This record gives sequence, structure tokens and C-alpha cells, in this order.
Amino acid sequence: MPDKSFERSIPFVEMPGVGWYPIIQVAFLKPNKHKLTLPLLFDTGAELICLHPDWEWAFPSLTDCDFAGIGGTARGKITKGQIELFGEVIDCDIGFGPQGMQIRTWMAGVIGRECFKPFGFGFWEGARELYVTLKP
Repeated sequence: MPDKSFERSIPFVEMPGVGWYPIIQVAFLKPNKHKLTLPLLFDTGAELICLHPDWEWAFPSLTDCDFAGIGGTARGKITKGQIELFGEVIDCDIGFGPQGMQIRTWMAGVIGRECFKPFGFGFWEGARELYVTLKP
């Protein structure tokens, strides 16, 4: 069996009364060289980043469209953007869920597999940790 080694270990965060979740701090790079850092839930079932619509104000050039978001196809808005994740700058699509998307104080949305393509990852539910390799 191949050996899989991981350079980063990200502990899950406990949300009292809710459970343990892999929350990742993601820096969104803005054209003015500023960064907006938001907590996102790593969701292996999601393809893109999907933010709550309350964050639309921070992103220019939004386009109405259908996209594969949380729980299937959703009507929302989308834009192109850049994030900084584990020291890498990644170009990606950023979707904004429908107005009915539930707001949570502990996360601004989800980060999906598209942004993890440059990395390898695994997780151990029992240890409540997400493991990331920077050079898979």
C-alpha cells in the first residue's frame, strides 16, 4: 500500500450543541491587495466555494446563474476570484447560495474540492482532524 504523508494537520472545531467540523480560514485576495479572511467548512461533497449571500457586497462582477452548490444545483450568483490557501494562490469560481441558505455565525460558507486540486487530503473522523499534503 502506498505511503501517504501529510505536512499539515487541521483540527476540527467544536461548535457547541452542533458537532465537530473541519473549518479552514481562507484568504480571498482582493484587487486592491487587501485580503478578506473567512472561515469555511471543508465540504467534500461541494465542488466550488459557496458563500452565504450576505457576503455578496465584498465581491464585484457577480453574474446570476445556476451552479452546483450545496445540496445540488442552485440559482444564485457567481464570480471569478483568487484565494490563498496553504500558501498557494488559487484561481477559482466563487458562488453565492440562494437567499434561503441558512446563515451560521461560525462559517461564511463552504470550500469544495476545486480549491483542493493542488493538494492531497484525508481526514480522520475519530481524531477530528483534516490532513493536507502540499505536494501530492
